[in-house]
Amino acid sequence: MVGDRWERMVRLADRYAAAFVPFTLLLAGLAWLLSGQFLRTVAVLVVATMKRSVR
Repeated sequence: MVGDRWERMVRLADRYAAAFVPFTLLLAGLAWLLSGQFLRTVAVLVVATMKRSVR
């Protein structure tokens, strides 16, 4: 039972990551292209990987 639940969570995370990662990389590249500053790219990637707290 626990294994089924875990597998469903992993599949959901994989589906989410499949859309999120390319979008984040595109956004980071766009930030670099528009600003000309590599630091902007790093900032987008750092913010995208931060864990958000739920209130």
